Amino acid sequence: MSINDKFKNNSWPERTLKEAVELLKHCTSVQEGADKLEISRRKLERMFAKNKLSSPASYLQGGFLGHKKSKKNVQPSLFKEEKVDTKQQKKVDEVRDYKLANKIETLERDKLKTDVLKWKTWKENIGNEIFKIVGNKASEYVVPTLELTPTKREYAAIFSLQDFHLGRLSSPVEVSDATSIEQQVKLLFDCVKDLISQTVGFGKPQKLYMTIGGDFINSDNSKLTTTNGTPQDSFPSHSGLMLQGGLVLVGLVDLLRQVFPVIEFVPSPGNHDRDTSVSLYMFISAWFRDCPGIVTNFDLQNVKVRQYRKYGENLLAFMHGDGSKLKQWPIVIANEAREIWGQTKHAILVTGHKHFRISQDLFGMQHIQVPSMASEDRWSMLNGYQSQKCISWVLVDANRGYLAELVSHAT
Repeated sequence: MSINDKFKNNSWPERTLKEAVELLKHCTSVQEGADKLEISRRKLERMFAKNKLSSPASYLQGGFLGHKKSKKNVQPSLFKEEKVDTKQQKKVDEVRDYKLANKIETLERDKLKTDVLKWKTWKENIGNEIFKIVGNKASEYVVPTLELTPTKREYAAIFSLQDFHLGRLSSPVEVSDATSIEQQVKLLFDCVKDLISQTVGFGKPQKLYMTIGGDFINSDNSKLTTTNGTPQDSFPSHSGLMLQGGLVLVGLVDLLRQVFPVIEFVPSPGNHDRDTSVSLYMFISAWFRDCPGIVTNFDLQNVKVRQYRKYGENLLAFMHGDGSKLKQWPIVIANEAREIWGQTKHAILVTGHKHFRISQDLFGMQHIQVPSMASEDRWSMLNGYQSQKCISWVLVDANRGYLAELVSHAT
């Protein structure tokens, strides 16, 4: 706020009074000072009187303290400059400055007295009682002792291995992320071992739900296209990828069986390998058909795109993530799995397809979109799709629902 604005708003702090006095020292008339302050002369004189200062005329250039200029101001000669007694002027300035300083000091002293009175009143009426209460509570306070004991929580893990895209051609000539099939598989096993090491401190795992499919293989047929016919940069051949992919899954299951006493396979057809997913599900179910602790559900002959399981007080929903809009999922799931929906308190939906991680509350349903371990190809390079290469699994408490999501990044 400028000094003129302060005068307009009738706001006259001590600093502004001093600025006004300094301005008048360089004026030859009160009207000139009022014009510079953009207020009327009457208002200027009234405000000085209100603050118990001498008339504005006494602060004019060449004026004397207590002396009021005549209404008929004598204009200086246009041809002859008036002589000013510099010694007398200095004395006048010193007297004016001294009186202004006393005025400001008095205002500050009065303000200090007011503040002291306010503090004294608050302390007598409120402060003493507060100090008394806080003092009593402080003397009774005891620092709580934290006792850490190993948790015995029982939980299940959801390993939704979506969008691995085994066999995706990743050439160093065309993309920045050149990864061979052997390197891709090694990164996958390294990340799974890392997730296992993170899981140990959460308690005692009861079960693992493991999806089979979900674009695990990059193409769906010998023409190396997706299910809908979109050409893919895949190698070496579709049959070779199916055999190699099946053995990779066998190795993963044998690794995970050492941690989870029960592993249940969940089919998850993807948009790249909708038909191949069924073949992989049949292969892995047949391989482990006589193994204790392996639940295949293959006798149900259910390979629907959306799968539902009940774990404790939880409805677990699985889908790849394509084919429907996000806002439709809670309604679709409530209708398709209405029996489980009515028996549980919590609902958790796990999807993939987008290649990046999301964790959100979706109308009361916990939605987890898992990340991807896929290597970059020409199409993703062309479109500028970039996401951190990693995998995750979700931990679920049987009674309390969603517990945690553990993530392992490829290195």
